[in-house]
Amino acid sequence: MMRHLMATERPYVYQLTMYVVMIPKLPEFKGLDISDECFFLFENTDTQEFKIRYCLPDQRLKDEAFLNSVEAQKALLNGVLLDPPYRRGSPTCEHCYKKDVCYALQDGDLKYTEKINEQLALR
Repeated sequence: MMRHLMATERPYVYQLTMYVVMIPKLPEFKGLDISDECFFLFENTDTQEFKIRYCLPDQRLKDEAFLNSVEAQKALLNGVLLDPPYRRGSPTCEHCYKKDVCYALQDGDLKYTEKINEQLALR
């Protein structure tokens, strides 16, 4: 199952794996025995059908997930725009409410880049 999930849903697997590692470290969870076992709940928004997938990240996957986030952080700090996780025009992109911004950034539209930089400067 993990091999299938990594092939089809890699960004989500990395995200869930990071939760598995970090949640037990939060102060409100200290001292609790929290399992690494987890589940994905996927909804087909066209049909409202659900799929549930079991997941048990191993140490290699935990290491990969954090390496992925470290690489993203380095790119951000160096002003490098990473490729989006899904192909333009894919069903995932087509249903994303941020696709216009994402496409504009990938295409080098300076208007969006300036707007984003202005918003980041406010934080």
